[in-house]
Amino acid sequence: AAAPAGVPGGAAVLSVEAGVPAYLGEEAQAIEVVGTVPEPNLEAIAALEPDLILGTESRHSDLYDQLASVAPTVFMATQTDPWQENVLLVGGALGREADAHALLDAYDARSAQLQEDYDVSGTAQLLRPRDGIVSAYGPRSFAGSTLECVGFTTPEQEWGEDISVDLSPERVTEAAADLVLVSAADPDDASAVPAEIPLNAASFPDVRVVDQSSWISGVGPLGGQAVLDDVERVRAGRAGGGRAGPAPPRNATAPERVGVDGLRRAVDSALEQGVEGVVARGFRRVRGLHLSRLHVSEPGGAG
Repeated sequence: AAAPAGVPGGAAVLSVEAGVPAYLGEEAQAIEVVGTVPEPNLEAIAALEPDLILGTESRHSDLYDQLASVAPTVFMATQTDPWQENVLLVGGALGREADAHALLDAYDARSAQLQEDYDVSGTAQLLRPRDGIVSAYGPRSFAGSTLECVGFTTPEQEWGEDISVDLSPERVTEAAADLVLVSAADPDDASAVPAEIPLNAASFPDVRVVDQSSWISGVGPLGGQAVLDDVERVRAGRAGGGRAGPAPPRNATAPERVGVDGLRRAVDSALEQGVEGVVARGFRRVRGLHLSRLHVSEPGGAG
């Protein structure tokens, strides 16, 4: 069945077997999987005859020309940019800037409410075990910034401009925190916690397993709400999985179909005024963001 109005027709996912993450909601399950994020299926994308393709420069720059031959293509500079700025960029490309702002406002309001309701304080650290190491996520990461938004502090590391640092098992105590969240494909799998953590229980007084699809991959308003659900469940002392808090607003109207002419008008107008951050169907410098390269093209044309 085709995806409902306002829902993307196709999406590259973390795992083809896992499909579209559950936190995106029931309607999103109608989205057609078009390969993985590292390896999008170009034939499947073309078969959908999309009006607009959204991608990421840092991940898909080599595919830009092929994607642009299918449909107008807009690339975010990188997935590590502050995610709120990317939300506004995508909102502009879809002609739904007001809806994008509303989603971010709802996220900010709920973060502030959780901090007030539960008097959040102390340190919190997200860890991702993989390939014999443990990645600790910092305040520039999606999950790390969300934890700080609700009042936690991220333990000190040499974060620099990176969103995470890799620790060998023997260095895992460097990620000690009052609350440690370990990401896993199955949040009910207690074995996902690296053995070194329970062996150093004094450094890790509160350890929880959380869903990788929202905490690591869910970089956006719905993923943010899912992370806040988990934070609320932890702070309220509730056991078990599932969404603990209210869903974000779903009363936005469906987007208009985006055409090449609208994209071109936005680009031409923005270039005339010297705007650096160009988006489809309207333009803005998004909260001071300077994109290294933002492509907007028509099928068969150069970016």
